[in-house]
Amino acid sequence: MRTKSKKKLEIIKAAEKRFIRHGLRKTTLDEVARDMRIGKSTLYHYFDSKEDLYYQTLDNQFSEYIVEVKSIFSEEQIQHAEILKKYIALRKSFPQSYKLLNHLILMSINDKATQVENELLSKYHKAEIKIIEDFMKMLFTQAGNEELKKKTARFSFLLYATTVLNGFLSKIGVELPDEHDINLLLV
Repeated sequence: MRTKSKKKLEIIKAAEKRFIRHGLRKTTLDEVARDMRIGKSTLYHYFDSKEDLYYQTLDNQFSEYIVEVKSIFSEEQIQHAEILKKYIALRKSFPQSYKLLNHLILMSINDKATQVENELLSKYHKAEIKIIEDFMKMLFTQAGNEELKKKTARFSFLLYATTVLNGFLSKIGVELPDEHDINLLLV
């Protein structure tokens, strides 16, 4: 027998596909229930409304993203440049890997996100920035000489800029730095 939380996650994953494909307005709970092969009333056992399901779907996708960010910055066995490359690769893949979140970021940039959506976005943006800040503090602590501190400062700026500007940059068509750019910055 499935646990309640596992069933809830399965519903969230099914709804995520619908929300990505059709958006909040055009997705119905009937469709989500049909995709899951459950009754609509079962959805109400887990969620108060379609909006509740949508916000919990966003929250789940944000949580998955933050877990991925944490895993990158907690890798102790690789060079700092490799961590940066992995993080930038994650940010580059963000529009495809986290389509619902990417859509939300673009809506927020265009002032079309709801208050609840903006609050979720802010919550997770702060969590991502905190992970990066902690990593940068560790880098500065380890940096002994002035040249290393300069490299660390460039590295830190690139991390921060990548995080803060990613949604905006992708909207206006500016590419994130590639491996060559990273190597130039860290030389």
